[in-house]
Amino acid sequence: FFKRDRLRWSMLWLLLIPAGLLVFMALLQAQVADPWAFLTVQSAWGRGRMLPLLTPFVELWNVDFSFPHRNAGNMQIFMDALVAIGLLAIGVIMAVRRFPAVLWLLVLGWTLMPLSTGKVMTMGRYAAVMFPAFFLLSDLAQDRRVEAFMVFAFGFFLALYNLNFLNWYWAG
Repeated sequence: FFKRDRLRWSMLWLLLIPAGLLVFMALLQAQVADPWAFLTVQSAWGRGRMLPLLTPFVELWNVDFSFPHRNAGNMQIFMDALVAIGLLAIGVIMAVRRFPAVLWLLVLGWTLMPLSTGKVMTMGRYAAVMFPAFFLLSDLAQDRRVEAFMVFAFGFFLALYNLNFLNWYWAG
């Protein structure tokens, strides 16, 4: 299913991916005198810079666990923080179980990048398209008890998102 290729000179074209970011940052430096403008502008959405591993725990610390009806964003932050912690755990478990490095690095990279902004906003949407994480979930689902727990957990989150949606709140 997975095969490992040796590093070859023909793979050097992959360096164009980070090169594009560097060119974009140089362009931003020339135009607006801030190569990090793509991060700076995120403050308009209440995002900033933070150590990504701390973000979900800081967000959980600020949750009002009485879940007042008038503040549905509170429940959304709670759910997104749990999703972020779950994705970090999936990435680590994939590394420990010796999945191909590209898969668990994608999971951790895709999780840590948005968490570096200091918010857990819409982590559920990130998780929905993080296909390498599903490789681990399918491996774990071989055990019927784990499969039953996953069905319960996903059903629970679906119910919470539906409650938000039915009360006219953003459920994404």
